Amino acid sequence: VHVNDIAATLVSSIFQSGYKNQTFNLGFSKNQMTKGEIALLIAKYTGAEIIQDELHSDPEQRRKTVNFDKLFNMNPSYKPVTIERGIKSLVEYKSLYLK
Repeated sequence: VHVNDIAATLVSSIFQSGYKNQTFNLGFSKNQMTKGEIALLIAKYTGAEIIQDELHSDPEQRRKTVNFDKLFNMNPSYKPVTIERGIKSLVEYKSLYLK
């Protein structure tokens, strides 16, 4: 989840009574990726090489799907930041400020 998504939801929860005493998942279904898929996106925008160790597997072996319908129903205007956009932002930030 992107920091902008957290901030926007916190602000919404302060000003909208529908959030009171509610719990919900904060995120975006299109952002549900494996660590390997995220690594591929990072490599796409940075040119990094991905080296996979075939001898060791991922001990978590998880692929859970989280439902965000309640959040979108409570706030239909919620426009989350995609993982890809977040990675692009970090790459742009690095090129501008970290030389």
